[in-house]
Amino acid sequence: MRSTVWNAVAGTLLLGCLSLVSLRDMTDNQSQKTNTFVSQDGIIALHLEGSESSDAVALLDTKLRVMSIYHVERQSGEVHLKSVRNVTWDLQLDEYNGVSPSPKEIKSLVVPR
Repeated sequence: MRSTVWNAVAGTLLLGCLSLVSLRDMTDNQSQKTNTFVSQDGIIALHLEGSESSDAVALLDTKLRVMSIYHVERQSGEVHLKSVRNVTWDLQLDEYNGVSPSPKEIKSLVVPR
């Protein structure tokens, strides 16, 4: 049952983003803002600029902490899943690919109050 509900919600959000992509193509001369749709159940859909032939759509599930990226072909409308990632553990890191000073180095410089 949960899977069916999830599929329906994800499908609705993806259709919403596809509509935003189509609308953006029709109004290409207007400002190039990122379109965002937020559902009541914690799913965020983002329309991202893509390449010359496709746009990108990101779905972010804030409850499950999962993100997925899709490419949408402009001419055919085909949707291709490019990546899915559970970011739960990513968000537990203090740093990754950081530069000095690291958060740990800064913390060691702070005098306790």
